[in-house]
Amino acid sequence: MEPRPIETYPRSVEPVQLGYAEKPVEDFEEDPFPSKIGGKPVWLDPTNPLRADQVSCGECGKPMPMLLQLYTPEDMPVEAFHRTVYVFCCKNGDCHRSTSIKSFRVYRTQLPEENPFHIMDPPPSSEPSSDADDGTWIRGPGYQSGPECNVCGLFGSKTCGQCKTARYCSRPHQLADWKVADHKSRCRAGEPNAIPTDEGEAATRLAKQALFPVFEIVSEPEEIKERLDKADEERLKKADVDTEVDTKEDWEDSESHVDRAFLEFQRRVLHNPSQVLRYARTAYDQPDGAPLFVSDMDHPATPSDIPACENCGTARTFEFQILPQLLYYLGTDQALPSSLDWGSLFVYSCPANCVQYRDDRAPTDQGGYASQAWHPEVLWKQNFTQDGIGKQLAGGQSSTIQSPRPPANTGVDNKSGPQN
Repeated sequence: MEPRPIETYPRSVEPVQLGYAEKPVEDFEEDPFPSKIGGKPVWLDPTNPLRADQVSCGECGKPMPMLLQLYTPEDMPVEAFHRTVYVFCCKNGDCHRSTSIKSFRVYRTQLPEENPFHIMDPPPSSEPSSDADDGTWIRGPGYQSGPECNVCGLFGSKTCGQCKTARYCSRPHQLADWKVADHKSRCRAGEPNAIPTDEGEAATRLAKQALFPVFEIVSEPEEIKERLDKADEERLKKADVDTEVDTKEDWEDSESHVDRAFLEFQRRVLHNPSQVLRYARTAYDQPDGAPLFVSDMDHPATPSDIPACENCGTARTFEFQILPQLLYYLGTDQALPSSLDWGSLFVYSCPANCVQYRDDRAPTDQGGYASQAWHPEVLWKQNFTQDGIGKQLAGGQSSTIQSPRPPANTGVDNKSGPQN
């Protein structure tokens, strides 16, 4: 099958999968199942883009751009054969000043193996000796994609009144395209010379203003070294961490003034310092996976913090976390008071991958496809504490943030197809 950036389960006891940000080597428009940071979403169901009101910031009210999407196929139920989780985040750092999570949204969407949008080429053979991995997933023919916003890729509910072609999710994005990308000139019918010579530059300016920068997410299993490198030990010393501890007992007896969770976070992350994501979906019959908290404070403490799935009532479980290292790739300036900032973002989702159909539509007894609804999931945000960050990190910037790592070893299989 076609390779994938994120290596996911069939759920078992595999180690945590670490996600790394790398410059994309191909256009995501050609990949039906990308795992990526930033840019416009690539919709698993192209006929059903999210609407602006579904991802509007709870602080400023504006539509939020996509922070990342993860292709995370699972083997149960059959409706989750294809599965993607989307995370949206407001770019305005002022909206994140409080501990509120109203400036984030998380949605899950999924498809069965047989659907109109993605088909295997060549189709799988019914012969027992055939290799199911010989095909490549391609986009299916004969369906009409939903209209998408020119600016952000959300559902384009509005149309430019002049050219009747450009679509927008909201008034703010229509104004942004009109002013920043000079759509005012480009849409004038009968005036081809009005198209600006810097059209590419204008589009780049608009994307930089409205979207997060684009990176591919590639994954590798977490590897824990027997002992940290000397350079990594020096990083811990700069964070006021007692590094003269080699056993769990010594670790627990350490008199370091930073909190214990941050101490463990620093040491664990420094084994693979460029990671931006930790994927830890647990096995169906295994205890829930645990996040790597950055502080002893601000853990989910009550059922209302991580509510059960509104659709099926199942208690949500931890699926993955987004680390502060991602802020480096987003180009945030930690010296600015209004910059985007977090210690970690934890995503909890329904472990049953429950199914709900749009407009109460379900497959008929004779078979066929029915479009599933969007499933809201839960995000928990944890900030660094003053005790946790130490004197070297007093601005909230993690010392684990590294410059981009070298490209992944092409001999490592970082990508896999859906499991069944």
